[in-house]
Formats: sequence, C-alpha cells, structure tokens
Amino acid sequence: MELGVSVSGSGYAMDLSTLDPIPAPGPLNAIIEKVAVTVSGPTPFEFGFAGEIALSEGRILKVATRFFGNMPTFLAASFQGEISMGIIIKELMGVDPLPDLIDPSLRDVAIYIVLNPLGAVVVDEVFPFGLGVKGESELLGYGAKLRIAVGFSGIVAEGSLNQPIVMGSVLEITGFDGKGAPFFKLDTTADPRAILSCQVRLLDLVQDVLAVGYSDHFELQLRQQVGPASLNLKAALTQDRFQSSGSAAFRVTATLGPLQSMPGGPSLGEIRIALGLNAHVDIDVQLAGPFALLLTASLVIVGIEVKMADLSLQVGSFTELPEAVARHLQKHANQFLKDLLQDADAWLKAVAAGLIQGVQDAERVLREHFQQTSRQIAEALSSTLRLGTDEVARRLKDIGD
Repeated sequence: MELGVSVSGSGYAMDLSTLDPIPAPGPLNAIIEKVAVTVSGPTPFEFGFAGEIALSEGRILKVATRFFGNMPTFLAASFQGEISMGIIIKELMGVDPLPDLIDPSLRDVAIYIVLNPLGAVVVDEVFPFGLGVKGESELLGYGAKLRIAVGFSGIVAEGSLNQPIVMGSVLEITGFDGKGAPFFKLDTTADPRAILSCQVRLLDLVQDVLAVGYSDHFELQLRQQVGPASLNLKAALTQDRFQSSGSAAFRVTATLGPLQSMPGGPSLGEIRIALGLNAHVDIDVQLAGPFALLLTASLVIVGIEVKMADLSLQVGSFTELPEAVARHLQKHANQFLKDLLQDADAWLKAVAAGLIQGVQDAERVLREHFQQTSRQIAEALSSTLRLGTDEVARRLKDIGD
C-alpha cells in the first residue's frame, strides 16, 4: 500500500493506492482490485477512486468514480474486448435488466457520466462534463453506434445501425422514409422493450414499422395494399434471415382451357373464372441464399374444390401474385378438374349452366371422351341441354349414329 498526504491551512488531500482487493461501494455487486483513492477536504469534501473489477470468465472492467460531498458527480468504465451490455449490468448490480430482450454486444467500450459542469479529475485523469460512449456495438450481427445511459432504474440505449440491412434485391431495411439506417432504442426503465424504427421494403411493399426486439430476433407486422393484393404479414428478422407469413387477398381472373383429355381429342370447352382468393403466404429471404415465396390456398371451380399447397411462385412484385396464380391454374387445369372431366353428367350440367363455354360438339365429347352409347347421348342432350327430338337426331347423325 502507498499513501500520500498533504496538509495546508485551507484543507487537506490524501492519495492511497493498494493491490489488495476491496468491495465496491454502493449497490455494485463486485470486488475492486488495484485500487487508487483520492480524498480532499474539508470544504468541499471530495472523494474519488479508480480500479479494476474482475468479472466472470476472466473479464476485467476498469472503473473510476468521484463524489462531491455525498453526491456522485462522475462515473467511468472501460472494457477491452467484446461483452454484452446485460452481462455488465447483471454482474455489477446483481440484476438482469434485459429479460427476454435483445442484448447488444459492446466492443472496446468506454462509458462515462460526469454531472459536474466543470468536469472531473480522478487519479490525474480528466473527464469532461456529460455522457460519453466509446466503442462499437452489435445487434444481431449488425454494427451500431449507441448512446447508453445506465441508472438504478434500468438502462436506455439508442442509436442508428452503421448501415441499412440489405438482403439481395428483395429486402432492404432503412431508416424511416427510406433515409439512412434503422434507429434502435432499448429502454428498461419502465415497460422494458427494444424497438427498431425502420422502413421495410420487401419486393414492392414499402412500410415504416416499429420492430420489437427479443433475445435473438426482431418481430414486425406488415399491413398494406400493394396493387391488387391486400397483405397482412407477421415477420421475424435475424442476423442472416427474414421470414414472414400471413395472408394475401386478391382477385384471380383466368380462362382455363381449352380442356382436353388427350392430345388431338375433342375440346371439353373452357372455364372462365373471376373470384376472390384469400391465400396464406410464407416468405423466406436469406442473406446468402435464394428468395422463396410459398402460397397455400383453396378455391371452388365449377363446384370442385381446388387446393394449392405450398405453391412456389417466382415473382418480382406482389402485384404479380394474381397473374402468377392464374398461370398456375391454366397450366394444371386438367389435373385440378380431373373429377369433372371423368363425370359426364357433371360436365354436361356445367355446359348447360354456362360455366363451361366454347363446346362445339357435346355429342362427340360424350361419345369419344366419356364413351357413352347413342341412347345415353340422346337422353343427355334431351334432358340436360333441353334439345328437341329433331336436333338430337341430327347430332347423332353427325357422329355416325
């Protein structure tokens, strides 16, 4: 231990340094090593100390503080290496201030708070008035410049990411109004929450949102009308992935056909649809990987339920969803409507109701596709299509009966 004392007519000053560990003052749950203390008085009485606090896993936090009377006027801490903000607060104060919240990591950080407008001097080191933070922070792998305030009631950290988040040409996350980088704020003093204020551009969906941060991801909600598609998506953002799922409602207009049972066979007509579709969509965007959009939906065509499960669509815009679904229905119409194409009675009733159009030779379809006899064809033409006897006879003659 080394001790130095000076006395004058106006007061005294004392400096003390020791390698022996001592308990940290106040609420700090730690042991201070390599302590240096300075005391002066009697009016005003000032007290300051500096030292090193040994954290878990061999981490060392350098700290210094100063009191004016019984009021703290200065606090400083520095750490070389990378450490989470939650670990520092938990080990020093004995509480976990970040339950289930995203916990920024800090690298080579230096934090000081000086309440004295004239600044403070502790063990010959000068610290200016105000709050200062030195060092780089990281949120889910994204660099950030944070301003941090630590108090007995909690912590407040805020600042912008170093740059926008970009995943290929599909996703870009910037600051509000598309300017700059997203802004982060963590506040545990009242209702603990971590918020990322940002604008999300997913394909041609553009929306300002407040994303809520949890231990390993941010969650956000996207609701917007993009062209003909009404979207309602819940999304999660991690270090290298953006996943969202929800609903997409839009109107599908398409012509299915001409339907054929086999190449060169008679046309079974075509079906024109114009109906609303409420589909479930899953979107997966990876930092180093392909973009995937899966659509699941069901719709009724001519009384037949058509199901599309995890349909993979290649679109560059949400406005293309109706057209992409229409193309899929057109391409696979014979497969979707195979039950209809195997039931002569159902097919002919759809023709009679105008649901199937463009049928030129119903009698030929009944003969060649459905393999019906002349008697069955005559009964079908008469009862379902309401054709007269002479017209039925003429049509049977046309197919060789």
